[in-house]
Amino acid sequence: MKVFATLSAFALAQDVRQMNSHERLDSVSDNIRTWMDTYISEHNRADKYREQFDILVNYISNKLDMNCAGENQEEVEELAADDAIAELGAEGEIKKRMRILNRVHRVHLLDCKRPVKAQRRINKLTSKFLNALAKVQN
Repeated sequence: MKVFATLSAFALAQDVRQMNSHERLDSVSDNIRTWMDTYISEHNRADKYREQFDILVNYISNKLDMNCAGENQEEVEELAADDAIAELGAEGEIKKRMRILNRVHRVHLLDCKRPVKAQRRINKLTSKFLNALAKVQN
């Protein structure tokens, strides 16, 4: 838990509004990977989930390099406010992190083709992470 508090403090030290799209994606994906290592590393499908998550991050990253990628300034302000994560349980924390990842996608890639594909993958991985967490905690 202290790891996430430290990571959150570091993330808040950087002004999210001045981060470019790749930095935002890297920040939230690193935090999610840390969560995975902390909470579901003992799950029998943890490696598979990590691989699926890495594929998703690569997909979004490649889309960020396309001409259709842009930035909605109102959404950036909401993203900056949303990045402050209070002390949450493991379940609340991953839900919030995945919601931030979804917002990063929405802020930068809404004008690209097939914007629902990444959102669908994010929602699917969120449910997989929550199920894995429930199995590890029992």
